[in-house]
Amino acid sequence: MRALTLGFLIGISLLVLSSCQSTTVRVEFELKKFLNAKGITQTGSKCSRLGNACSHKITGYVDTSVPKKGWPGTKGVETWPVILEQKDNSLTMNKVISSDVCSGNFKEAVLRVHIVDAGGALSSAKLVEDFECLSGANTNIAPNEMQATWSEEKSCQAKFNPDNNRLTFKVRVYALPAASCGRPPARPSGKGH
Repeated sequence: MRALTLGFLIGISLLVLSSCQSTTVRVEFELKKFLNAKGITQTGSKCSRLGNACSHKITGYVDTSVPKKGWPGTKGVETWPVILEQKDNSLTMNKVISSDVCSGNFKEAVLRVHIVDAGGALSSAKLVEDFECLSGANTNIAPNEMQATWSEEKSCQAKFNPDNNRLTFKVRVYALPAASCGRPPARPSGKGH
């Protein structure tokens, strides 16, 4: 009887401890489309004097630690990974950018995106737009990746030319085994859903 009671108490203690720990989660943003309708930089000037498309270089990162912090957030723009480089004013992206929350509790996230016209051999890079794509504070956490569904397509907030520049995204969040937290997803990054 004593062994049964001891086993029962150990089992209850482990259950209580596991329920007190925070859930590890993966936050995924899928960038869908970018439109720079007039092919202009942040100042309103054309990217190309010849009227060609901008040579867009798109960088970004997911901020889960301080999503409400002012631009550029917790990391300097120069450290952000390249998401896409393409010469066109209308881009279909379908690129997934993710971040894992391995400790603490997930509340919300922001994908910060920096876009420049990379120019050419004779010109330097010029700022096109900065975007913030908010997950929303009420994002549901799915129990696993297989059960995670993407949100409806939403628009990111443009800082300089919101009437000209548009970037759309979807977001999803799902629980992750602690052993997988901080490791790259098994599927190739950049594959959309």
